[in-house]
Amino acid sequence: REPRRRTGTGWSRSGKGYNLPMLYSPPVGTLGVDTSGSVNEAQAQALKARGFRFVVRSLTVPDGSIHPKAVTAAEVTLIHAAGLALGFYQMFQTVTLTPAQGTKDGQSAAMQARALGAPSGMTIYGDSEGQSHESAVNEVAYWNAWAAAIKTGGYVAGMYVGPGPKMTGAQIGALPDVHSYWMAGSIVPTPTPRGFAMFQMNPPNQVIAGQAFDIDCTQVDFSGGAPAFWL
Repeated sequence: REPRRRTGTGWSRSGKGYNLPMLYSPPVGTLGVDTSGSVNEAQAQALKARGFRFVVRSLTVPDGSIHPKAVTAAEVTLIHAAGLALGFYQMFQTVTLTPAQGTKDGQSAAMQARALGAPSGMTIYGDSEGQSHESAVNEVAYWNAWAAAIKTGGYVAGMYVGPGPKMTGAQIGALPDVHSYWMAGSIVPTPTPRGFAMFQMNPPNQVIAGQAFDIDCTQVDFSGGAPAFWL
């Protein structure tokens, strides 16, 4: 059986009684998907039937000009009902990156996850793409503040390393409170020395049951880390 571990102190009702929410650390080579669009019941069932084990859905970001369809409580229920684990990412920020904005965004992501019932210890990824207008110094300051806020909120900070950041791989890998890196399906800096715990596969935007999904594959990074999803 695949490894699972229980976490948290709150109870959530299921159709068969009360069960603690679980964290799920997928084995190496586990396939899942991510999308910025809403997932309905038919799509969740189709993903499960095709052998995918998790779905990564978006959280909103304060002040940013790009707002994907954020995951809802109803989606959480139907994704879990299909037997899929759930991950979260926060869409990239489009305003000027400052430590204050990083704290605000990280706090927002943690509060959104908590409101949905996500267990402590779950990985929340922040999206680093779309920041080519920034300096590496500003990026590092923003992400340090963002990750610290995620940690304070009870979650594990991760980073989706997408195209565009000015940070080098060494700068990305040196962020002290970021403990999981997710590689975009393009040429991006490699966070050293940790490396990636998950990567997107090509081609992107695979249409399944009428919805576009990117396909992801998990691995264990050089520090022994793996994503922690909500099952």
